[in-house]
Amino acid sequence: MSGYGSLCVALVCLVVGCSLDAGGPTTPPWHNEADTSGTNSGTDVVENDTTQKPVVISCVTDADCADYPVVDDCLVAGCDSSTGLCAAVEGEEECFVGVSCTGDYMVTSEDDLLDLAGCSEITGKLVILNSDDIVDLTLVAKLKAIGGDLIIRDNQSLASLYGMEKLKSIGGQMVVAMNPALGVVEGLGALETVAGNLMVRLNPVLTTISGLDNVYSVGEHLVIEDNEVLT
Repeated sequence: MSGYGSLCVALVCLVVGCSLDAGGPTTPPWHNEADTSGTNSGTDVVENDTTQKPVVISCVTDADCADYPVVDDCLVAGCDSSTGLCAAVEGEEECFVGVSCTGDYMVTSEDDLLDLAGCSEITGKLVILNSDDIVDLTLVAKLKAIGGDLIIRDNQSLASLYGMEKLKSIGGQMVVAMNPALGVVEGLGALETVAGNLMVRLNPVLTTISGLDNVYSVGEHLVIEDNEVLT
């Protein structure tokens, strides 16, 4: 280009501006814009897929679905025969979610126990003491967790602990003591953890504690003593 042409270009740049790139001296400005065409010729950014994948387990019977995750209290793991896959299905028992009952409760009669029939959780302690008319615990059959102690003591007619089949955890200690008619500690098959002491003592006709077979964690002491006929 002649000197005259170079001078003209310089004058045009001075008047209208000739910046080709806000980020570099030689890159055209459109190269700095985001590529929205989906055909970026540069390095593609691959985002991690954080979508939770469904669990797929083949099955023939419900027993094959023991490890299938179910988060809904009203459903159970079962085998869907139409697909041959595990699924969350309705259980045979009537579903009852229940309510959380706040505080401590002292029960001395069947009427007191009836007041707790809707509880699936008690946040404090439950003490069943000095009753004459409670023979079992079926009135609290929905109970799944106790935040504090469970004390069952000096109940004259209590023959078993049937009714607590859904109870899984006790946040304090569990004491079953001095119940003269208690023959079996049954009805606690779901119980797994007791955060404090677990004590069964001074129940004169108690013959078996097999209802505690699934307890795998006791936070403090396990005491089973002075039950005269327990072998």
